[in-house]
Amino acid sequence: MRLFFKSLSILLITLIFTLKSYGQQQSNSENFYKDWTLANSLSEKSTANDLVFIYNDSLSSEYINGKKRIIIALPPTYFNSTEKNYPVLYLMDGQNLFDSNTSFAGEWNADKSLENTQSDIIIVGIDNGGEERINDYTPRSHEKYGGGNGRNYLKFINNEVKPLIDKKLRTNPGRNHTYIGGSSLGGLISLYAIINHEEQYSKGIIFSPSFWFDEKIMEELIEWQPKENVKLFMLVGGKEGETMVPDTEKAYEILKQKENVFVRHITDPEGEHKEIFWNKYFEQALEFLK
Repeated sequence: MRLFFKSLSILLITLIFTLKSYGQQQSNSENFYKDWTLANSLSEKSTANDLVFIYNDSLSSEYINGKKRIIIALPPTYFNSTEKNYPVLYLMDGQNLFDSNTSFAGEWNADKSLENTQSDIIIVGIDNGGEERINDYTPRSHEKYGGGNGRNYLKFINNEVKPLIDKKLRTNPGRNHTYIGGSSLGGLISLYAIINHEEQYSKGIIFSPSFWFDEKIMEELIEWQPKENVKLFMLVGGKEGETMVPDTEKAYEILKQKENVFVRHITDPEGEHKEIFWNKYFEQALEFLK
């Protein structure tokens, strides 16, 4: 009889704990959907999967012109637990990452890649500002094309976007779990962020970086002496323009000589300056970040 009551007590305790955990999950889920909207619910033409969400408020800031939409892709395991926290990858050109309906010329399929690789990473896409894209993604002004607001744009990410994401989602907020990446000018500003905000970012995805826009970044790269470990995945295509391959390979040669830097570099002779090219290698980049 004593054994029976002991077993019954264990069963009741387990049941109470399960119901409490379920109630907590329900509460967390309700809070989540107050802030986020399923992306593919907004358009019948959406190609985003069921783990892509749009933040319900666009962000404005003293650091940038206009407003920025925030779109995220959650790892497949995100809703399985209320306890697990995740690294975060911040990516430029959020329109092009998950949905061909909003992309400029094709998408990265980043949400599908997250599923395929079973990567426990939250991807945060920050939409480019259209006409402000050059201004936001360049640390210095170009004689012909202007721009140069990149330093303030990174303040926007570091001081406003990241704190918001860390508050609204279950993240690991430290630099060892915070990554950044992008393509073209997005690759340029991401590398600049790694060099100048080493305390913030530990890993980067640098696709087809537009070194031609900013000659001084190569000088910064030479002078940079990282104090902490950094991992970089670099990609360039042979059909992107005359200077793209030599510039990116020069940067790779500089980086691989540095202490505390682990860099992987790919030159694809057939690669073009298009989303379909970056899509092709994004799964490899995600595997590299693990």
